[in-house]
Amino acid sequence: MIESENPYQAPLESGFPCATPHGETFDTSAFVAWTFVFAANLIVPLLFGWGLTQDHGRTGRLVALVGFLGAGCAFCLSRPIAARKSIAGSVITGVSQVFPILHIISGEITLEITLRFGFVVINNASPMGHDVSGQAEGFLLTLIVGCTLLVCAAGAGQLLGFLLPASWLIRNSNKAVSTNPKPNS
Repeated sequence: MIESENPYQAPLESGFPCATPHGETFDTSAFVAWTFVFAANLIVPLLFGWGLTQDHGRTGRLVALVGFLGAGCAFCLSRPIAARKSIAGSVITGVSQVFPILHIISGEITLEITLRFGFVVINNASPMGHDVSGQAEGFLLTLIVGCTLLVCAAGAGQLLGFLLPASWLIRNSNKAVSTNPKPNS
């Protein structure tokens, strides 16, 4: 344990119960932010994807979405600073749903890939003209679209990491704190 001048300061060793393997502390606000940003990014994909899937395909979509939510929470736990950058990038992809070009393009590319491999069937009777009725197909479709959007969000987050001041992406408890109190007059 590192001794400090302030006897009330928490220990700074990596074995501290709330520390992650990388020495970063638990970031509750990243968990909350990830949950809200994740939900906000589902608007366009659910609007288009719900009509595309039927029956068990919707169950597969739900399983993939729960997996993305859990993976994001695990990322917030293991790498809080990198998670904050990705969350900032996810805000950009969420706002881009006003003109959902990114979301529609990623969905169309995914649809074309899954059509070529036979996971999606053309069905003119279904609302969107395609049929995704199996759990595995719904899971795969959601997985590919979600990974595409996450890669875009992570790229935007890394770019924001270079453009924004570091203090915007670092939690207050991770910032340097002066251990010398001001003398009282």
